[in-house]
Amino acid sequence: MNQATLALSGVSHSYGRTQALRDVTLSVAPGEVVAVTGPSGCGKSTLVMLAAGVMRTQTGRVVVAGTDLGGVDDAERARIRRRSVGLLLQFGQLVPDLPVLDNVALPLLLDGHAPAEARAAAAGWLGRVGLDVDHTALPSQLSGGQAQLAAAARALIAGPPLLLADEPTASLDQTSGRALLDLLIGTTIQAGGSVLLVSHDNAVAARADREVRLRGGAIAHEVALS
Repeated sequence: MNQATLALSGVSHSYGRTQALRDVTLSVAPGEVVAVTGPSGCGKSTLVMLAAGVMRTQTGRVVVAGTDLGGVDDAERARIRRRSVGLLLQFGQLVPDLPVLDNVALPLLLDGHAPAEARAAAAGWLGRVGLDVDHTALPSQLSGGQAQLAAAARALIAGPPLLLADEPTASLDQTSGRALLDLLIGTTIQAGGSVLLVSHDNAVAARADREVRLRGGAIAHEVALS
């Protein structure tokens, strides 16, 4: 059996006295799409931040593409995130003072790619997600849906083996959302990668191979969808 692209083992995390995750064990295999669902405040976004290495685990282990994130320093976690994780957050979370082209190119620029090469790749991905805007526009000049598409292009540009998408279609209409899901899932799975989707939307969750439902920070149940 292929090694899991993402594996969480016994992960718990608290914010002060509020426990966000409780002993969560979850893995995502190569070529698999897993949807994490549950009510607001159940720990879904915390799970994404831990899986991406944006936050360190307090208890348990997070392994991404064979590397235990708890065993490396901040610089190495950032490198892993650039090369191995495509992170798409709700509302895009673009860098406010960078033009849209450089926002999309950022993972490649930070990883030492030549600026011209990185920006050419970014322009290509903007076309693939269907975002037809002035490449010099700042995030403040984009609509919510446009910012989400730009963030999707940024998440995919480095060809990461793991795509983490938190409410990826929340700012899009039904048609645009379906098209973006097709691109996110199709591109990642065709390359042998894995997708973890977080959503309140049943139509988004239905695109997964397996659904994991959180309640009160713990896994309430898992069910195969295909």
